[in-house]
Amino acid sequence: MNQPARVLLCLALAMLGARLSAAERKGYVYEGGIRVPGIVQWPGHVKPGTESDVPVGGVDLLPTLCELAGVELPADRTLDGQSVAPLLQGKPFERSVPLYWQFHRARGDVKVALRDGDWKIAAELSSPTPKPSGEIAEGETEALKKAELKNFRLFHLKADPAEETDVQREHPAEFQRLRELLIDKHADVRAEQPLWPAWEWPRYEAERIQWPEYRKRKRK
Repeated sequence: MNQPARVLLCLALAMLGARLSAAERKGYVYEGGIRVPGIVQWPGHVKPGTESDVPVGGVDLLPTLCELAGVELPADRTLDGQSVAPLLQGKPFERSVPLYWQFHRARGDVKVALRDGDWKIAAELSSPTPKPSGEIAEGETEALKKAELKNFRLFHLKADPAEETDVQREHPAEFQRLRELLIDKHADVRAEQPLWPAWEWPRYEAERIQWPEYRKRKRK
């Protein structure tokens, strides 16, 4: 059924980073690269001007929409997120599924991270980092399929939003708990990962862009 030209539920993301005193920027798995503000518009349900500091992710969108629509979750796949419908409805919300990030082409050493409450554990991958590109290199996904986690770091984001201090020695029990969670999650993601053949980006979009004159001069 078509709806009037009015947004019923809109999630909009915008880049942030340095203004939050977060580490690094776009392209990193540190907070400056993954933390962005979310904007929700749901007339009659979400009160305008409401603010929340509860972290959510794109993986939460499908479970949330399924709950709001009264639709059962798909049972033929692993879901990495959970419904945040209670949060949108102003009800108590407690995350039971930690947020997870993996980007093997991320800048810097850290490629994988998991957040549980104010705790964040991050790690490197044993596979080589591909050169910056929009393509898939020969053997790239095969290497990821065999990659292991290494060089773990533990951060407390409330006390250290800039992720400057690794506190795994000060909190060994928390580090061990989160390390096991991250290893298990990474293993699940790796097991589901497909093996893609090498692929060369055809650059169709770039060929069709009508660059302004100042951009043309800069590109020469």
